[in-house]
Amino acid sequence: EKFSVTPGLRYENIATSANGDYRTTYLDLAGNVIFDTVNTIQRTNNRSFIIGGIGLNYKISEDIEAYANYSQNYRSVNFTDMQIRNPNFRIDPILKDEIGFNSDIGIRGNIDNKLYLDASIFYLFYNDRIGTTIEVDSNLFNTYQYRTNISESRTIGLETMVEVDWFKIVSQENTKKKFSSFLNFAYNNAKYTSSDQTAFYGKYVELVP
Repeated sequence: EKFSVTPGLRYENIATSANGDYRTTYLDLAGNVIFDTVNTIQRTNNRSFIIGGIGLNYKISEDIEAYANYSQNYRSVNFTDMQIRNPNFRIDPILKDEIGFNSDIGIRGNIDNKLYLDASIFYLFYNDRIGTTIEVDSNLFNTYQYRTNISESRTIGLETMVEVDWFKIVSQENTKKKFSSFLNFAYNNAKYTSSDQTAFYGKYVELVP
């Protein structure tokens, strides 16, 4: 009556493909065409997989419960990862999908229907995270950006939400009126944990709020 277990499985079949033509044209400073060509591209990347997860829930009281969850993650290579027209940008021909997992534990509930609370801590892990490095072309002696699988990464975080219904706190009567305020707080600490690239190893992950 107090404890529940909820397992789950998900099957996915993902097909990423590119088939067609695109034109590349370079102009000189005077606006004259110095390079003009049509490129033909045909790529396919098909894969199938099963990922799983499990959720645990325990009712501490009638209105308060503790919970914990674990779920595998999968972030597939998308079209923009496969096709970039910028000549200063190159794609790893064996670019792999990202795999990982997310786990969290927390507590939620309400007190006399006046105060609602939900607080949890989580751990997010990704292997083969896709990113961009700077490489040097040994033939042309110029640098270019190279999109590839750069590192493992982990994110540790805290998420909380508190909501108060002021009418129910001030009034002792059962009223349908409601005037509430809430506060959200989240903290994320994300780092690259394993990489052959010294520019990434042990550094913070970009674009994490």
